[in-house]
Parts: sequence; C-alpha cells; structure tokens
Amino acid sequence: MSRIARLAFLVAAYTTSAAGADHWVRIVSGPFEVLTPAGERAARQQMMQAEEFRHVVGELFGAKDINTVWPLRIVVLKNAKSDLPGSIAMGRDAWMSVAAAGDPSAPEWRNACARILIGDNTGRLPPGIEDGVVALVSTLEVNGPKLTLGTPPPAAGRTRDWARMHLFATQPEYAGRLRILLSNLAHGGEYDAACRNAFEKPAAEMEKRVDAYFAAGKFEAVPFSGRALSEKDFVVRDVETYDGRIAFADLLLADPAKSAAAQSAYRALTGTEALEGTAMLAAARHDPAAAKAFEGATKAGSKNPRAWLGTGSKEGAIKAIELNPKWAEPHVRLAELATAPNVKAAELGKAAALATRDVGLWKRAALAYAAANQFPEAAKAWAGAERAATTDAEREQLRQARMDNERQRAEFDAAERKRIADDEARDLERIRQQSMAEVKAAETKANQQMAAGGAVPSKPQAWWVDPAGPAQTVEGTLVRVDCLSGGRSRWTLQTSASKTPLILLVRDPGKIALRGENQKSMGCGVQRPAHTVTVEFAPGRDPKLGTTGEIQTVEFR
Repeated sequence: MSRIARLAFLVAAYTTSAAGADHWVRIVSGPFEVLTPAGERAARQQMMQAEEFRHVVGELFGAKDINTVWPLRIVVLKNAKSDLPGSIAMGRDAWMSVAAAGDPSAPEWRNACARILIGDNTGRLPPGIEDGVVALVSTLEVNGPKLTLGTPPPAAGRTRDWARMHLFATQPEYAGRLRILLSNLAHGGEYDAACRNAFEKPAAEMEKRVDAYFAAGKFEAVPFSGRALSEKDFVVRDVETYDGRIAFADLLLADPAKSAAAQSAYRALTGTEALEGTAMLAAARHDPAAAKAFEGATKAGSKNPRAWLGTGSKEGAIKAIELNPKWAEPHVRLAELATAPNVKAAELGKAAALATRDVGLWKRAALAYAAANQFPEAAKAWAGAERAATTDAEREQLRQARMDNERQRAEFDAAERKRIADDEARDLERIRQQSMAEVKAAETKANQQMAAGGAVPSKPQAWWVDPAGPAQTVEGTLVRVDCLSGGRSRWTLQTSASKTPLILLVRDPGKIALRGENQKSMGCGVQRPAHTVTVEFAPGRDPKLGTTGEIQTVEFR
C-alpha cells in the first residue's frame, strides 16, 4: 500500500463513528498546533520537534520567535508506521500535516515547514541560498534540547547549494556570521554586498571556497544550541472527539484528490467547521452556490477568515482582516471592490506589504498607484517588485518600469505646476475683473448721485484745499539750514534744474514729515556732508524771510 493510500485509509478509519471512543488532546505553541488521540507524551514529543525546528530556522536568520500567516496543525496518529507522507498542505483554516506517534518529524515535513517559515518571515532570497538553507535544516536532529545540524542528506540531496550553507553553518570561522549574510539577503541586499558585510570577503572569493569545500566532500554535523525548553513546558488540553474528526476531514480537504471523501466526512458532522469545509469544497469546484454556503457558515458564528472572505462581500473582507491581519488576500478583494483609484491603490499596497514575495501583487500595486497619480508610492512598489524578483532578467525589467515611473512622475509634476500656475493666474484675473466691476459700479453710483444735483462734468477737474495751490516736489542737495526764532528754520537746496538755490521755510517742525536715516546728522548751518533730499512744499513767497515755499515733507536719501 502506498504512503498516500495508507494515509487515506487511516483518515477514513478515524472519521467513522468508531473513533468516538478516542481521547483527544491538543497542544498549541507559537504557530504550531498538535492534535492527537495518541496521548500526552506523543503530543509533547511532536511539539518539541516542531518548536526546536522553528528555533533553528529563526536563529539562522537572526530572528526570534518567528511566526506564520496561518497555523501549522499536526495530526499525530497512534499505531501508525512512519511511512506516512510528510507533506504540508493548506486545509480549512490551517496548514495540515500528519505524523506517526513517537517518530521524529520527517525530512519532507521539515522541508515544507522551512519553506513556510522562511516565506512568511523574510523577503525573497536568491533561489540557491533558500534551497540551501531548506536542505540544511531538513536533516536537523532533535534529541530533547540537544540539536545536531548538518547531518548530510542522501547523496542526491548533497547539492552545491546545500554544501554552501553547510560550510557557512558548520565551520567556526563562518557560523557566527551566517545570520548577517541571510539577514542582508532577506532585506533585499545583493549577494556580493551581503558576503562583504558578513565575511569581509567578496562573493567571488566565498564561492571559490564553496567549490573547494564541495569538492573535498567531508561534511560533518555539529551541535547546535537549542531552545531552553522541555516537553513538560507544554500545556496539554483535552478536546472533544469532534475536533479530531474535523481535523481528519481537513486532512482530506487538503488533498484535492480526496474531495469526495472530504465531502462525506464533513457531511457526517455538524457544526460551523463542517459548514466551512463544505463551502470550501464548493468553491474548489467553482459551484455558484459557494458564496451562499460561506454566508451560512458566517451566520453560524464562523471565526475562519477564509470563510468570511468566501462570502465575496466587502463586509466579509473587512471581517477577514480583523480575524487574520497578516493575510494579504482580503486587501486584494477590497481593491477589486473599490471604485476610487486611490482606495484601490492603497489596498493593493497593503496586500503587497504583507505578501512581500509576490512580484505580481507588487506590480499591480505599482500600476494602481500610478493610475492614481501617486508616483512616490508607485516607485516604492516597483522597488518591492524588484526585491521579490527571482531572476536577473525579471529584475532588470522591473527596474526599467521603475525608471519609466520616474519619467511619468516628472511629467506629472511639470503638468501639475503648470495647472497650479494657470489656476492662480485665472484667480488673479477673476479678482481683477471683480475689482474693476466694483469700481465701475461705485463710479456709476457716484455719478447718479451727482446727477441729482446738476450736470456731471465730462472730465475730472483739478482741485485743492490750500489757497497757495497744489504741492510741488523737488529733488536736490540740502546745503544749509538757518535756524530761526520760534523753532522755525530756513533750508537752502541746490537743484539741478536751476543754478539759483531754492530757499524754503519750515514754519513748525512738528507738522512736517521726515523720512530717512540721514536726518539724524542734520544740524544748523552749513551741512557737512550735504544731504540729498526729496522735498514736497507748498508754493508761497515770504519776502521778509526770502523763502519761496513752505516745506510739508522731507525724504532723506
């Protein structure tokens, strides 16, 4: 019997009513959930394996307590052999996998689990680097808190990518710096720069050392510091048999080839979870009634974000975000439902920031931001797409798109500046026209009022109050000030218009306006230096004093 067929047989057996006599327990720690009818010890051992594995992956990247977008649920079977498939697949509300009681986690399970842990916690890594890390941790040995890293896999698995990570993780001169390399790469750094930062050597030199190490073929495992943890630290809780039967139905759901068996398993059960599973099977076969089935699950009290999103409504997407803020898909749905370009762009940007490895999502966000004329945000999205690219050719294409975005941004900024300038000019012209209209209206009103008392003059007539006539202005040089009695003074100005000095009277110094700083240095007598002034005066001769006018204002130059 094949491994897949064996699993199907065991699951089918556990989903029958005969399973009702089993005593189920659950342990939850970090992203992991262990669910089993095999007893507390089997649950503790499996959780110890999972948590130490998570610890090692986090330590390699220099990250503590890494988590996942979705829980990883491990169903541990009793009286099962270790030839069960170790793959991990998405079920109803969690990643689903199965294990045999008392057996260590399979390399296949570690491989799949490492992909999920790395994918949910880092940016895109160079494919060879990520493959090497996954291959390295897939042979991790866990004996309680004692870990062994670097046990060589079968010959077919000893690739150059694996050898690179084995060299960096097991050799003392590199092991302490590996986390720097991986952290740099996880944040979008180039491999050469990451090598220089981690090992103070260029990538070319490190790759030569990898070649030599790989050719030598001497690969030894090393102890690895485990997490300070014991099996007794985990809290074991009893659960209903219903939870176990739902878990087995979810295992069937995770395998598309077992959809008929999953349908039977869910229909044999009652409860919200069974409604969710039935709705997901309907959605998988593109049944138009799937949305209604999801609505039925949510009305029954579902707390599964996938069920809420399945309703297709805006409210469902919002509830899904509330239930799982780390999931990108609800934001994509809100973007699809949005009509305003800026709202669509914002939701796609949020989705891409959650699913940082999704190149297509970054591109959609970038294009949406550009369509909304939000070019700085578009540039960031194009940069995110570059970091998520898997090949140099794709990365270069995205870099060109980012440059095109900068050109569009410059054109838009220029057009926007012109638009603003045109708007301001129109506003000024509108204000000018409005002011002219107001002046014209006031003039018309004044003429009408004047016409009531007689004919209105056809042209303005000059007039003034001072009997001496209108004031005159002259520019010249103040060469002398004669101080007279009563505070009066007589000023002598030399002007360019006449060789004869102009003599003016200051009758009352308190009644003339003085402007300019040079007035402070003015005194009686000859002015040294002479002051350049502009004087406004009222004409009028005073034969006794010899003046030709009376000063009103003086501006010192």
